[in-house]
Amino acid sequence: MTGPLLALETTSAWCGIALWNDGGPVASHGFAQAMDLSSRLVPAVRDLLTEEGLTAEDLKGIAVSLGPGSFTGVRIGVATAKTLAQALDIPIAGVPTMTVLADPWLAVGLPLMVTIRARRGWYYIQKFQGDGTIDLVTNDQLMEMIQRTPDTLLVGDAVTHIEQPGCRVLPGSQRPDPLIVARIGYERLTAGDADDVMQLTPLYVGRSAAEERREGKRE
Repeated sequence: MTGPLLALETTSAWCGIALWNDGGPVASHGFAQAMDLSSRLVPAVRDLLTEEGLTAEDLKGIAVSLGPGSFTGVRIGVATAKTLAQALDIPIAGVPTMTVLADPWLAVGLPLMVTIRARRGWYYIQKFQGDGTIDLVTNDQLMEMIQRTPDTLLVGDAVTHIEQPGCRVLPGSQRPDPLIVARIGYERLTAGDADDVMQLTPLYVGRSAAEERREGKRE
C-alpha cells in the first residue's frame, strides 16, 4: 500500500494514536485513558489528521493494537478501527499488544518476556521464545518464572511492580507505542497481509471484571 495509515493503541492506561506514511512516522499523540474513551477517541483522531492537513478520506489503511490489556480499551479501540475501515473501505491490520511491546527488543538476542498487569494480582505474560503462548498468571507464578530464567529480559507495564533480585528490566519499555503498531501494520498491509475486517476480534485473555461480577451474582 501507499499513503497514510492510522494506528490506534488503546490497551493500556495511556492511549495513543499515530500516523505512518511511505517515508516512515508522521505524527503521534497520547492521552490518559478515562471513562470517556469512547467519546474521546474519534475526536482525537480527527484532530491529529487536521494537524497534518489530512482528512479521514486520505487514509489508505488502519492498524490497531488487539490486546490483551484493558478490556474496555481493547474493545473500544478494535471497534473504532473496524468501523473506520468499513466506512472508508480501506484495509485493516490487527497487531497483538505483546508483539508491540516486544518489537524494539527482539534484535537483542536474549530471552524476552512481556508482562502486562491484568487485575487484582494477575498478569498477562508471553515469552518470545519456545511456544510463545499468552498466559494469565498470578504474582507468585510470575516471580517463580523469573527465578527460573534469570537471564530473561522483562518488558511491559508490570515491570514497575516486580521486585525480584537479578531480574533484568528494560528501561522505558512499559507502554505500547502507537508508532510501532503503525509500522507493523504498514508493513503487513504493504505485503498484502490484511485482516478480514468482519472476522477481526480483540485478543482477550481471561474474563473481564464485568463478567466476573455477573458470575458472582449467579453463585
